[in-house]
Amino acid sequence: MRDMLQGLTFPFKIRRMNKEAVLAEWQEITDRLSEMILSFNPGVFNQKRSENNWSAAQIAEHLLRVDISTFQALKAETVPTNRPPDQKIALIKDAMQSDTKRVAPDMVMPSGRYHEPKAIAQRIKDQREGIKNMISDLDLTEACKAYKHPALGTMTRLEWIYFNIYHAGRHMRQMQQLQTKASKEQQ
Repeated sequence: MRDMLQGLTFPFKIRRMNKEAVLAEWQEITDRLSEMILSFNPGVFNQKRSENNWSAAQIAEHLLRVDISTFQALKAETVPTNRPPDQKIALIKDAMQSDTKRVAPDMVMPSGRYHEPKAIAQRIKDQREGIKNMISDLDLTEACKAYKHPALGTMTRLEWIYFNIYHAGRHMRQMQQLQTKASKEQQ
């Protein structure tokens, strides 16, 4: 089994804060996420390791729901900020490196709607393409006034984008662990 995270600089090094660098990191994590989801067979994709843990399908749907929420935040009303637009990125990165289990807000909890890796991978790819266009077109330094992160409060567009990058990386590690456990059980 190929390591889907191999070669991925995680946590991402925050390079020069320009749109080209942000777009490159966004595209890299998006491609790796899609590749990882598509590497699952449907049986393993939907298998829960325990009652209290999500299946890879549920993790993927959670990521889709977070992407949808982020898309809404990015397109909603923004205001100029009087702080560095990347101020919370290091905090986000540190939080996403932790394996501490967190409870997701209801709005991003998986519903169990998706069972086929191909279907959810395509939905995620489509949603992330919309965010990619926003990265190109919008002022990333502005704060998203209408949407606040439950723990981090008001964030800039740039911080929301990096939240999604690091959040996807965190859950990709979880999916890889699920796949590794399933492979060992089949041996």
